[in-house]
Order: sequence, then C-alpha cells, then structure tokens
Amino acid sequence: MPQSVFAHALVLLRKWHLPPWCEQGPTPAAFLGIVRTKALRATSTACLALAAALALGFATAAMAAPCPPAPLTAAEVAAAAARSDGKDRGLLWKLSRDGTTSWLYGTVHAGRPAWAAPGPIVARALKDSGVLALEMDPLAPDLQARIAALMAAPRGVTLPSAVTNRLTRQLQESCLPPALIQALHPLAVTTLAQLTVARRAGLYAEYGVDMMLARQARAAGTPVVSLETPELQIRALFGPPGTVDLQEVTATLDSLENGKDTATLERLIAAWDRGDHAELSSYARWCDCLTTPEERAMMRRVLDDRNPALARGIAGLHGPARSVFAAVGALHMTGDLSLLRLLAEQGFEVERVPLRPAP
Repeated sequence: MPQSVFAHALVLLRKWHLPPWCEQGPTPAAFLGIVRTKALRATSTACLALAAALALGFATAAMAAPCPPAPLTAAEVAAAAARSDGKDRGLLWKLSRDGTTSWLYGTVHAGRPAWAAPGPIVARALKDSGVLALEMDPLAPDLQARIAALMAAPRGVTLPSAVTNRLTRQLQESCLPPALIQALHPLAVTTLAQLTVARRAGLYAEYGVDMMLARQARAAGTPVVSLETPELQIRALFGPPGTVDLQEVTATLDSLENGKDTATLERLIAAWDRGDHAELSSYARWCDCLTTPEERAMMRRVLDDRNPALARGIAGLHGPARSVFAAVGALHMTGDLSLLRLLAEQGFEVERVPLRPAP
C-alpha cells in the first residue's frame, strides 16, 4: 500500500471514538465476543473496528514481538498540547478571491507529541476563518458506526491460506487478536499493522493534524464541515464495496515484511515537518511504491480522482463574507491535478505562506 494511502487510512482509523466502557478496556474474552458477533449497535461496532485502541493491551506470552506503545488517552493528548513546542509546521497557502482570504493547509494524519497544538501563524489563520473544512470531520457523532460498517470483512470472500497466514503474523506482531481476520477487511487489518509501525516510530494518529485542528475549532466555536464522506474514502482506499484486491493486499504485506514502510513514512513526515513541498512533490520518485500499473492506478484513485471534488467543495464554502480554513492531506498539493492548480482554475490567487524563517 503506498504511503499516501497509508496516511489516508490512518485518518479513518483515528476517527473511531470509543465509548467509555471500551476505553476502560474489556477483557480479551469480551473483546473476542464482540468480534465474533459483529454486532451492528454503534458502541459494539466501534469497539470492533478500532481494534488498535482495544487490543494493543491484549498481548500474551505467545505473541511474537514486543507490543507497540499503547494508544494515547484523551488526558495524554491534552497534556501534550499544553507542552507542545508552539512551532508552525507543514504547508500553508493563502487563497484570495472576491475580496476574501481563505486558507489551504497541507496536513499529515499522524504526528508527534510536540505537534499537538498549532503554531502561531496556523492558529491565527484558523481563528480568522469562519469555517474549518476537513476531508472528514473526525469528531462527527455518526462517523464511528458508518466507518465500522464499511471496514467489515466482505461477505463470501475467502482468502488464500498463505495470505491468511501472513495477516495472522502481522496481527501477532502488533499484539492484536487473530480473530480480526474474520471481522475486518484485509486492508483494514494491514492498516492496523501499519499503525503499529507508526507507533513504533513515535508517530501517533492521535496527534494527526486534522484531529488537532478539529479540537481547536470546536473549542473556539468555529463550525467544522466534511468535504467527503466515509463511503467515498473507503472506496478510494479499498476499492468497490464487497471486494478484495488480493494483489494490493499482497503488496502491502510485502512492504510490512521488508521494512520499507518505516523508512518511507519517516521521510514523508520529515518533509512535511520542514514544509518541503519539493520533496513531497517528488514522492513518486523516492517512495518505491509506484512501480506497477496497479499501484499507480491506486495512487490516482486516492489522490487525483478526489481532488476535483475537494476543490469544488472548498470553492463552494468560500464567499465574499466567508473565509474558509481548508485542511487536506499534503500530497493533495502535488502533481498535475493538485489542489493548488485546481483552485487557481476556480479563480483563486494562490500564494504560499512561509511558516519558518528563511535559512
């Protein structure tokens, strides 16, 4: 799975918000009961789907690798925000049209504790905006149940035993119950494994930029809107509903097993941290993840094919008396069909805002 796809999948995983009894931690037996029944009630489905938050603590002596760091509690995230270094990071553009200024911010969907609060330039732009527009609002009240249903294992699809064995090993190394293979789409299982890779590298979905912004906006009373639906994003990530692309599953497992995911993710995150648009724009040349026609088609599905609707959504929210702060994954700002180009075609003057002093 290309790292841009992994980054988008992290958004979905982060968007499950557990009811209190889940956060307190059911017993392993209770958890596996939820997995087997696949209950459709929102609380049970959320606990099933966000396996990372529930099951990282369920390791046993039989599991192959030391468990990754545990998911963060809300209190830990709040404490990190209070201790964050206050620096501006990422990529920000000013969008001018009809006498109004809006903002476009390139994000990443996993981060470090020091990033738990925005820097002064980003914070001011958000404060001066009338609405925050995200790919999806991670705090929307109905999101957990919708995503959980979409991530369920497709009915009637049987995986080859070799693939099942490889998925089982990934779950064991992530300290997750093997029963998840029967409960979740195979690409949801591999994304959980990639989430483990991110945690071991010190990158947490709880510090993802759009989650941070959603919390900030709500605290200030700024409306938050979604530019996309979970149904659209799941289809972009996993393909048509009810199907499994075995070639994609195999390629993702290959990347997990050979260790490429960690190096590529860290390079991507580092480029975002320093606001290096040129490095992000050359992603296809260094990620070693777009070597086949299938991988390139998937990248188009995840980025280029979504950009026109994202641009129209941002343009539709902007108006003579309404400033928008739009935050979208940074790789959407690259390529021939980048949001920068599409918004310029919508009549915006697009100007990069420096977030760091020139070297």
